[in-house]
Amino acid sequence: MDIVVAFGSNLFFRDVSPTVIYLRVIKLLCRVYRPEIFRISYVYKSAPWPVSNQPNYINAAFYLRCTKTEMGMKSADILQILHRIESRFGRQRSVANAARTLDLDLIAVGGEICNDSDLILPHPRAHERAFVMVPVADVAPDWVHPILGKTAAQIAADLPRDGLTCLGRPEALAAQAGFRYQHRSPEL
Repeated sequence: MDIVVAFGSNLFFRDVSPTVIYLRVIKLLCRVYRPEIFRISYVYKSAPWPVSNQPNYINAAFYLRCTKTEMGMKSADILQILHRIESRFGRQRSVANAARTLDLDLIAVGGEICNDSDLILPHPRAHERAFVMVPVADVAPDWVHPILGKTAAQIAADLPRDGLTCLGRPEALAAQAGFRYQHRSPEL
């Protein structure tokens, strides 16, 4: 099972910066899913969307490959776990596009198409946003959007990158934040 998740954060949580939240989410995802392959995108800074006076966002993406027997869960279960991780970092759902400590969007589960009231796959607006698709193209460039028929790399290449700045790999950010980053994935 191939899972693509987008990360966003623009608020501190208990004096923890969005960058450190990102690094802690990596550890949690590895502990929960025990992926065979785990890819981590470059980390990006972007202006809030829609434009507002909120702080800039830190954006990234994760790609996880897990066997179905290890996962034993459906896409809705994956989304519930992501929501629990968001809650753990103080995510409160208030108004749309509000500033947040953590936003984990389930972008895709393989080529699954789902249009339930609680879950839409692939993510309904991901293909419109460079701050989502550029990191997704970092980790899953060959993932094919099952509705558009384009790869993540093609979609990202077609989007304007205004205001999107690459901040670097998580290893470098970890050192700057005083956080020791370790990961066992052979893909890194």
